[in-house]
Amino acid sequence: MASRTSGWTGALIALIGALASCGSEDLFLLGSDERDIGNDARARITAGDQRLDAAIVVGDLDGDGVADAIVVAHYREGGPTLGQELVQLYVVYGGDLTGDIDVAALPTLLAGPFGPYMQVTPVGDVDGDGFADVLLAHCASGCGSRDPSAPDDTRHTGAFLLYGRPARLTGASWLPAVAARLRDPDPCPIPGIAAVGLGDIDGDGKHDFAIGSGKNAFVFYGRSDRLSGTVDLQAVADASLDLYTCGYPEPGDIVAAGDVDGDGRDDFVAAGSACDGTQFRGLVRGSAVRLAGTHTVGEIASTRFVGDALCPWNAAVPLGDLDGDGKADLAMFSCSNLTGYDYVFLYHLFYGRSGGFPATVDLGAADATIRGSSILSLSGLVMDSADLDGNGSREVIFGDDTVAGSDGAVYVLYGRGTRWSGNVDLGRTATVYRGGSHDGLGAAISVGDVTGDGRADLLVTAPSQRAEAPTLGVRGSSDSKVYVVSPAMAPRR
Repeated sequence: MASRTSGWTGALIALIGALASCGSEDLFLLGSDERDIGNDARARITAGDQRLDAAIVVGDLDGDGVADAIVVAHYREGGPTLGQELVQLYVVYGGDLTGDIDVAALPTLLAGPFGPYMQVTPVGDVDGDGFADVLLAHCASGCGSRDPSAPDDTRHTGAFLLYGRPARLTGASWLPAVAARLRDPDPCPIPGIAAVGLGDIDGDGKHDFAIGSGKNAFVFYGRSDRLSGTVDLQAVADASLDLYTCGYPEPGDIVAAGDVDGDGRDDFVAAGSACDGTQFRGLVRGSAVRLAGTHTVGEIASTRFVGDALCPWNAAVPLGDLDGDGKADLAMFSCSNLTGYDYVFLYHLFYGRSGGFPATVDLGAADATIRGSSILSLSGLVMDSADLDGNGSREVIFGDDTVAGSDGAVYVLYGRGTRWSGNVDLGRTATVYRGGSHDGLGAAISVGDVTGDGRADLLVTAPSQRAEAPTLGVRGSSDSKVYVVSPAMAPRR
């Protein structure tokens, strides 16, 4: 999964570079490697008066064998020009999704004052009951203004843990009533909240996760006993990582990596900084011996990935097993600042290795380097992978909502069954999905089989920049949409 929200990103979010284009949907014809996402989509999720920020595939919540998704939306309380901006969540249960799907007809999770931004993070089956679970992390609010009317509880970051269950949600549900809340006891932490599913890092059959809040990232191992009510996040955590020892954490500081060394336990990557200011990415290998106490990244990392141009915003991106050797692969990022907020990005692809990596690995030693052809803004891009066409090889998928001003695009680098090597030019190699004028296509992408045909589907969010406040109060409200695309049903040209 991958998505971008204002100021911070999820367990799964990364910055990438992509090919720029010019004009709008009325000014160019599709090339042989380009597709109109509106024509190829089998379904569209829409909202009449809300901005859709992301649709995230979260796994099989109800145990019917088909993956489900959660849509994050924003609305303004009391109408377009009144009240505060609030978040609302919609559950899309997988099945034969076709045509237009209005969020008003979907089960709703009411977040109330918790927000105004919420991160949806799939965490797998943390209690071992066979149902997927999901974290819904929320930031603190009212911290800057110290608004005396703001509820004190909203000044605390936290994450709601929604457990999967056979009975589907229906109608509207108050989120604190259907999910446990892990609450940081410290008010207004900086840099806020972030959550990530870690996979099964201790090999006990239950999935683990981490929640970053303030100075630390707190690690939670899966447990059979379900949490309930509101619990102290720091008190129930099994371990913590000190991210402030020699540096300042950024969104995406910890990400799952999958089983990169083939030992049967999942690994993760965390961003670290040496006290001389040198950045590195620490690969922490899974172990049957659980983490306990507080550690720095440098203390527990088996490998440090280093490079002068390491991007400070994201630790890495997990890509699954691209080459079919049974080990997970991942990408690291380097970036060059040109002017202001414009950067050029390179994506360094590392294939998993039996026994793990050496103690130190330079980005220059990557197995392949994917490069975009354009200069692009830091406003945010996303990356994911899945086998979209059902041929047994995973595709690498990139979203860039800044293409052609704000039209946006999604790039699909189709798997070949062999390893990529050398320099890979994304602009020359990928198939491109394009949207409409000012759609912001690719602001979020997520993958999973939500249609039940046994092949991964692609969910692409287009928040839209067409309608601005004060007309609707929330920029892009009226034209927001999420496209559900089954690439196996839309053959490549």
